[in-house]
Amino acid sequence: MPKPPRSRLTRIRRSLRRVFENCSIWAAMAYRPCLTGTTAVAVTGSCGKTTTVNLIGAILARRGNGLVSKGGITHYPKFALRVLAMRPWHRHFVQEVSGHSRDSVANRARMMRPKIGVVTNIGFDHYTTHRGRDGVAEAKVKLVEALPGDGVAVLNADDPYVMAMAARTRARVISYGLAEDADVRGSDITAAWPDRLSLTLSHGGDSRRLQTRLLGEHWTTAVLAAAAAALAAGASLDDCVAGLAATEPTPGRMYPHDLPGGAVMIDDSFKAPLWTMPTAIRFMETARARRKTIVVGTISDYGGSRTPKYRDVALAALAVADEVIFVGPNGHFVKKVAAGEGKGRLFILAGAKELTEHLADRVENGDLVAIKASVADHLERAILEQTVGIACWREKCGREIQCTDCDLRLVPSSPPDANGA
Repeated sequence: MPKPPRSRLTRIRRSLRRVFENCSIWAAMAYRPCLTGTTAVAVTGSCGKTTTVNLIGAILARRGNGLVSKGGITHYPKFALRVLAMRPWHRHFVQEVSGHSRDSVANRARMMRPKIGVVTNIGFDHYTTHRGRDGVAEAKVKLVEALPGDGVAVLNADDPYVMAMAARTRARVISYGLAEDADVRGSDITAAWPDRLSLTLSHGGDSRRLQTRLLGEHWTTAVLAAAAAALAAGASLDDCVAGLAATEPTPGRMYPHDLPGGAVMIDDSFKAPLWTMPTAIRFMETARARRKTIVVGTISDYGGSRTPKYRDVALAALAVADEVIFVGPNGHFVKKVAAGEGKGRLFILAGAKELTEHLADRVENGDLVAIKASVADHLERAILEQTVGIACWREKCGREIQCTDCDLRLVPSSPPDANGA
């Protein structure tokens, strides 16, 4: 019997995949109501979600067996598989909920049935879909609207867009932040590198000094959100302090790497929305190091012309760093800055291989290098080359995962030549 044409095989595979995906969704919707003993905690917001999930999981792990889902999932059927991974003996299930489309939070909340919903902040992420903070807030609020009457909405008291959601939920509200009236409050914050984030954590008239492993004062939001969610789930303040203090930074999100020569490189290469760039630059401004270098890859989530956006980032970075490096095709947006204010200190490089070679020649003991980029840039290879090794130097592989998680990391592949081949 002759083989069917390739196009027919492709159609068959696609049809079977759709059937499997639909079955996963239906199964998850039917399965979740059966797990009456599992408290689901959903986390949404514009940034800090993954770290918040990890912190919540670290605290709740002290109170029993649970399931903590690592990383966000934009594919709905894959989200269904995470729900199907829950078991009756899991006391809690903590999951990040992405707002990449207008209905994604609502659909996932309907499937997950969270009792505790956490909103970190509202920024300009997924700009092409939501067109600004109002659109983002309208997508994220679907989580707190989905909470049951005996549930808890954990809201950021320092973000007016988030606190406005309190009026749109029937659940009890617990606020967190630096505001004086926040239910879970942070104060006395210190975080200037090489120091890690430290703060006083207060709740219900009780306070504890907390020393975390996180880099940068901007993680205060994630720390307080995690503590508030864990308290809502029945944890004590002591549980919160112990769990938070033991949690390492999330890879790709301000994760430090000690290099053999004595320098430190900080990997913040997973996301680089324009509205978060001042935070990254502020970290380097307060850092104490012999020499500071800021590496910038692809900046995302903004509207309008790219030239003024990249130029402003370049000027802000030059004001606090000894050297600034732009990597990738967007580097041409800062050519005038490189020839003017940044002459001799601002460099424009083609890709990860060139960045690796440039840093190898210049970085010395006591230096601090921070990489701020998008995951598709794969600039973390500049770190991997000096630590665990890397063999793949393709610039556009199409995989939006970090190289540390890629099975092709050690498969030799050269960068493109001058003709793009």
